[in-house]
Amino acid sequence: MDDSKIIELLFLRAETALDEVSHKYSRLYKGIIREMLGDEEDTEECANDVLLAVWKAHIHMLMLL
Repeated sequence: MDDSKIIELLFLRAETALDEVSHKYSRLYKGIIREMLGDEEDTEECANDVLLAVWKAHIHMLMLL
């Protein structure tokens, strides 16, 4: 799925948006987190925090429009 569709889903508060973000980008952001933290359990916890931040970020994006 392309990024514009993912963003649209985020604005619609569709939970599938997080699945799409995770599917498309988890290797990238988990790899970066793993490099920084070096621990798999901490990586997973931080990755979940990243998804939560993405979910909450739509409020800030709306304010910019």
